[in-house]
Amino acid sequence: MTLDELVQEGEIAGLSPWEVEELTWGEVARAVRAHGERERRVAQRQAVIAWQQAGLIAQALTEGKLDEVYEVFPYWNEEEIRQRKVEKYRRMLERHVGKQT
Repeated sequence: MTLDELVQEGEIAGLSPWEVEELTWGEVARAVRAHGERERRVAQRQAVIAWQQAGLIAQALTEGKLDEVYEVFPYWNEEEIRQRKVEKYRRMLERHVGKQT
C-alpha cells in the first residue's frame, strides 16, 4: 500500500490527513481495520432488520419458512454463525422440553 492509499484509507476510516501523518502505519492500519469491523456490525444489524421484515412478509403471504439471516446476508463469520445455531437449537430444545411437562 502506498502512502497516498494509506492516507485515503485513513480518511475513509475517519482520520484527518494530519492524524494519518502523525500516526505510524500500524496505527493507521488498526484504525482502518476497526472502521471495517464497525461497518460490518452495522451491516449485520441492518441485515437482521431486513431479514425479520422479509420473514413477516413471507409468513403473511405464504405461511412459509424463511432461510436463516446468515444464509442470506454475508456479514457473519464462522464463530458468529456457530453461536446463532447453538442458540437456535437451545431454544428448540427448551420448547420441546416445555411441551412434555
